[in-house]
Parts: sequence; structure tokens; C-alpha cells
Amino acid sequence: MQSCIMTSVLIIDDDQEAIDNLSSYLRMHKIQVFGTASDGAYALELYEKHKPDFIISDYQMPKRDGLYVIESIKKAYPKCKIVLISGFATAEIKLQSFASGVSVLEKPVNNEELLSLLK
Repeated sequence: MQSCIMTSVLIIDDDQEAIDNLSSYLRMHKIQVFGTASDGAYALELYEKHKPDFIISDYQMPKRDGLYVIESIKKAYPKCKIVLISGFATAEIKLQSFASGVSVLEKPVNNEELLSLLK
């Protein structure tokens, strides 16, 4: 029996349609979606529970934004790989993200570009 190791992700976005579309796309490419969250606070709970290979996080969300998620998770888990997606990633947001070792993609996200980051 052949073992298949999948990449696992946690998707954080307050737009349910974006979550659904991204989840479907990733699953088609054999990437396991461990969970989804619509705010940063719940996302932290899910990360603690599942510890997926990657986090894909929107920047602007209720309760806790993407940078809060990045800072909180990177503090506890510095090797965690995170992709921040944003419709308005300013130079400051990009600099803060890159300084934390986080990839930034502009919305609308190019799915092929995202897929290449997850491999």
C-alpha cells in the first residue's frame, strides 16, 4: 500500500465564497484543507488544534486581522509557513509580512501562483 503525504492548510478569510472557492481548488490539487475560519481569533484555536503545513490568511478580518494572526503564530511557531492574501496590500503590510517570512499575494489571487507556494 502506497502512502501519500498531502500538504495541509488552514484558510482564514471573512468571505465565505472565497473560502469555498479556494477550498475546492486546493482539494482538486490534492491539498488537504484542515479547517477554515472567518476571523483571526478562531483561526488561532484551529491552528493550535491541527498545526497544518500552511496558513492562508486574508489581511482584513473582524476581531483579529491577518497581521495579528501572523505575529501570534510566528511567535509560538516560528517555522509555520504563511501566505497572506490582500486586496490592498500596502508597502508597509508587505514589509511587515516579508520580515516575518510570510508570502504576500494580491487579490484576486492567482491560483497557480498560490499553488506554487504550497508545494
